[in-house]
Amino acid sequence: MWYEHLNAEAELRAIEKRLVEIIVNLGYFKGRSRRTSEILAYLCIHKRVNQKMLRKATGYSLGTVSNTLKELRQLGLIREGRDPEGRERLYELAVPLSQQLAHYSTALNRYFHEWNDFLKQLENQLCRDRIARKKGAEEIRHFISKMRAVISVTVNAMHRLQFTPSEIQQEVADK
Repeated sequence: MWYEHLNAEAELRAIEKRLVEIIVNLGYFKGRSRRTSEILAYLCIHKRVNQKMLRKATGYSLGTVSNTLKELRQLGLIREGRDPEGRERLYELAVPLSQQLAHYSTALNRYFHEWNDFLKQLENQLCRDRIARKKGAEEIRHFISKMRAVISVTVNAMHRLQFTPSEIQQEVADK
């Protein structure tokens, strides 16, 4: 039936949106805005896109899309070309996705270490006599302890799974 195609299309867009959301969240680790990360996400997924496709997918105005693409070009993250069969400009990642993922892994690792340092500072503050005896201090100390344990386990797991950028690129090339 014709509506089955629409349901499949809607399901495909929902999957795409979930992938975009993951990439946007990774972008936060790199200090990128939602807008920038969202546009990069669509470039990762679709490889080559034009401004109209990005406007439709993101809901941003053509001006916003154009300005963001200009910023990304200036940062060296994307490159611009022309559609050989048309007049439209096409945009693609300048750096392989595997290399970007390796950088995200490094940023994520740094993020967890920063959190751990921050939690250590809070623990030290909680050890001061005037704070340590306050109601609720023990619960906060316990929560911080659990958070540090989760971070430690996560960082250790990441280290065990850590690949170099060249290993990631090779792994992707083999697929």
